[in-house]
This record gives sequence, C-alpha cells and structure tokens, in this order.
Amino acid sequence: MLDLTHTQDSANVQLQFNHILSNEISNYRLEIRLIHKYGAVIPVEMGVYCERKESGEIDYIIKTFVDLTQRKHDEQQLLERDARLEQQAKALNARIKQINAIYSLSKLNHQEASITVFFKKIVDIIPSGLTYPEKAHVSLTYQGCQYANSAISALNPFSQFQITLQNGGIVELKIGYHPIDDKQLNQEDKLYIKAISELVAQLCNKYDAEQQQQLNFKRNQALLKLTKQATRMEEAELLQYALNQAQELTASQLGYIYFVNEDQTALTLCACSNRKEFNEYYAISEAALLLDTLRIRKSIVHNDNLAVKDKPCVITRRGECIRYMTTPVLNDDAVVLIMGVGDKADVYNEVDSALLEIIANNTWILLQHNRNRRLLELHAQVFRSSCEGVMITNNDVKIISVNHAFTQITGYSETEVYGQSPSILKSGKHGADFYQAMWQEINTYGYWQGEIWNRRKCGNIYPQWLSISIVKTVQGHISEYIAVFSDITEYKEAQARYEYLATHDALTGLPNRVLLKDRFTQAHAQAMRLSFTIAMIYLDLDHFKNINDSLGHPVGDKLLIEAANRLQNCIREGDTVSRVGGMSLLLS
Repeated sequence: MLDLTHTQDSANVQLQFNHILSNEISNYRLEIRLIHKYGAVIPVEMGVYCERKESGEIDYIIKTFVDLTQRKHDEQQLLERDARLEQQAKALNARIKQINAIYSLSKLNHQEASITVFFKKIVDIIPSGLTYPEKAHVSLTYQGCQYANSAISALNPFSQFQITLQNGGIVELKIGYHPIDDKQLNQEDKLYIKAISELVAQLCNKYDAEQQQQLNFKRNQALLKLTKQATRMEEAELLQYALNQAQELTASQLGYIYFVNEDQTALTLCACSNRKEFNEYYAISEAALLLDTLRIRKSIVHNDNLAVKDKPCVITRRGECIRYMTTPVLNDDAVVLIMGVGDKADVYNEVDSALLEIIANNTWILLQHNRNRRLLELHAQVFRSSCEGVMITNNDVKIISVNHAFTQITGYSETEVYGQSPSILKSGKHGADFYQAMWQEINTYGYWQGEIWNRRKCGNIYPQWLSISIVKTVQGHISEYIAVFSDITEYKEAQARYEYLATHDALTGLPNRVLLKDRFTQAHAQAMRLSFTIAMIYLDLDHFKNINDSLGHPVGDKLLIEAANRLQNCIREGDTVSRVGGMSLLLS
C-alpha cells in the first residue's frame, strides 16, 4: 500500500499503522495522496479499522478509500473566492478613503484669503487617502514656499510630481513614508497620488484664476479711483495716493517714488511711506540698487536680501529690508520716475511686478494729464482774460470760439458769430487784392500780421492790429486758424495828434516852423518851375510883453489865439499863416 502513497504522506501512514499494530488504536482516518496508475496525484480519505480476536490478535484489517478530488476542488475555489473578496474589501476600503480625500479636496474652500492656509489644507487632506495615512509625509512647494505636514528629509523614499499650472507656475508634490516605518507606496497609492496631482492642479488653477480675478477687480477699482481722484488732487497728493494704492495691493510695508532728473544722475524723493526712513535726494552713484533699475530700465524684484546686502543704499535709512521691488517709468527713452515697494510678508511674484508697473505708469500718465490740464486751464484763463480779441475758426474758416475781448471790441457775442465767416467784420475799405495777398502769406508762411480796418456791429469802422496764425495736426493738416487783434483807434488818434503837434503850434493851431519850411519849399519849387514870385510878411505884436506882465499869460494867450484867427480869416486858401516865435507871425 505504501507503494501507492505519496512520498510526503508515507511516514504518517506508516506511523498510524504502527499504532494499529501495537494495539494503541483500533482505527484512524487520514487524508492522504495516492499515486494513480498513470501518475496523477489523487487526494483521498483513507479509513483503517482493525478487528481483533478475543486473544487480542489481529483478526482482520479493513481499509476504505474515499476520493476527495471534487471536494478539494470545491474547497480550493472557496478559498480563492474568499481571498478575492478580502482583496476587494481592502481595495474598496482604500478606494473609499481615497474618495473621501478627493471629496474633501474638491470641496476645499479655495477662496481663502491666504495662499498659505489654502496649501496647508491640501497637505493635511492628502494623507487621508493613502494606505497608511498616519505614517505619510506630504510636501507641496509653490512659488518658492514649501507647505508640509511633516519634514521630508533626503532619506525618505517618496514619489515626486511636477504639476504645471495654466499660468506657467510649477507645483512640486512629494509624498512618501518614513524608512523606519518599513512602508512603501503601493500601486494603489501611486494611482491615488496621480489622481490627486491632477486635482491639485485643477484647484490651484481655480485658486489662481479667482485670486487673479479678485486682484484684477481690486486693481481696476484702484486705478479707477486713482483716475477719478487725480483731477481733484495736487501733484504731491496724487503721488502719495498712488503709492498708498501700490502698497495696499502688493501687501507691502514700505514704498517710495523718486523723480529722476533729465541727465539721469540724481533722484529726488516725491512720495514715501515714512519720510524719516528715506533720503530726500540721491546722487545715482550713492544709490546702487536704484542704479540697477536705471541701467536695465526694467522692473527688479529681490526676494532675498542677502543677494544685495553688500550694495550701498539698501533703500531705507534703517539699513535693510526683507525684500523689495522697483519699477521704472520711461518717457522718450529716458527714466523719469522710479516707484518701489518693500517688506512684503510673502515673496513678490510676477503679478505684484505687473501691478506695480501698471500703477507707476498710470501715475505718470495722470501726472502729465494734470500738468497738461493745468496748462490748458492757464491758457484758457489767458484766452478769457486777455485784453486782445481772440477769434478761432476751423479749417473751413468758420468761427468756433471767441473771447470776451472780442465781444467788447466788435459788439458781437459768441452766439451771434458762431459758425459765421469772419467776413461779417469787413469794413469795405480794402479791396480783393489786399485779402488775396494776406491769405497768400498765411498759406505760405503760416502767419500774417498787419493793420486792417473792420466794422463793428453798430456799423462803426475802426482800425485793428491783426495777427493770424495757422494750427496744424500732427500729420501736417490745417485744423484751425487763430486771429488775435486789438483796437488801435486810440493809437491812431494819438499818432495823428502827435503828427499834428509836430507841424502845428500847440496854442494857436497855426503851422509851426517845420510845416512852414515844408510849404515854403514846395511853393519855392513851384515858383521856380512856373516863373512867378512869392511874398512873405513877418509880423510882430507890439507891446505884447506888457500885456503878459500886466494882465497875465492867459490873457496873452487869448490875444495870440484871436490874432491868429483874424489873420486866418483874411488870407486866401493857398496862403499860410504860421507862428514862428513867441509873438511873431509870418504870412506867406
């Protein structure tokens, strides 16, 4: 029988049979394996029963064999099924843990005001989906900052993932177990980590998008408020307000704005967070950090003060700052202004840099706008208060604006002349040739100046001194004509009076020696040409001095005037009575 028994079961069969022979037992049952005729191994249940005589000798032994092949097959299937169910149960439990972790991440409050709180929540939730959450080490690095639930040393075996965000940023995710725990990341853990990395990317993208949206809203609100407030602010107030906005939006503790002089050699402080901490004036050679901004003409961000600690002038008088950021404003290829902020709790990023650039450039634009507006207001005030009349026409020579002096001189209000041609002021004293020559000079040289006679609204004709100039667009096209004029009636009257006094006696109104000489020269020339003679009579008033001395000079003056009038009435039209001395008259 042993020849048919499997070698591994022979010893046990022999042992049990020996117990039968020694009368220790009378029967037994064993599950053994028999070797089939054709070599197959057959599991059987062997039963042995020994019947003895009264003397105790073995009478006979009965052996029975039951084929267990089917039962063993059924048992194996049950074992395999139980193993599968156990594995599935473990996998299900792991999946439930992962789903709970993923669900927790999905409902994470991604609108946290602080990115630090946001990422700390992520690293706290991730371990709950791993096989051994209490032994897991998770680290997440973004924008130079690391967030971890425990320290991950170089000795820790971990899985590392590089997550690229939509804004180009990189999130580095490390997950592993400590070596002393003798645990390794299994395949389920790795699949979970891959899924988590994709979810983290989605959450970070959404967080960044919402943060950017909030930042854009704040920035637009700030710029809108800055633009609205700018028109009501003085220059110093505007600069300080803009700097305060830059500090608030970048979460900075300090800020400054410096003007750069034209030759790019010196800086002048125009706004800062605290005047006690900043120098009012810098020579460029004394401000190496700001010199970098001038040299490269781009924004500079220093998040590590150690990188610049050896350079002179670390922005403030207190000696150093944690980190800082500066941006230049360029105008006609020259730096005109530098705005900077510093001492932010977190690192400065590209969003901060772009924000500072926008505020700095908008501040300069608003500053220039205010300066230009102020200049225009001054020009407008000059236009309104000028004593000279000003008339502006479009390129079709239609009146579009006049000042108050125009109305005072011409009598026309702005409403009456708007859209009219300046020809409504023509006096009729100048012919077409005069205006043709005037416009030819305007179109040739862009300017004309001269004396002209025009007519008031009441119909009076008066002289003007008129200047006309052309205004052109950037493209060189004529946009307006500007005429500036003054009423020279008084000047002409004064000129006529001056000319009259130059040739006439002020008391009697008679021609004086100058006019007498001129008329005598003309009469002499005519006499020589026509061969006739001329006569001159010299008259002197006798005893005139006695009248002045006795009756006074006013009476003497009246006597001279009366004598002059009587002589004027006695002469012919072509004759001349002139006063050549105190009491001397001459007829010619």
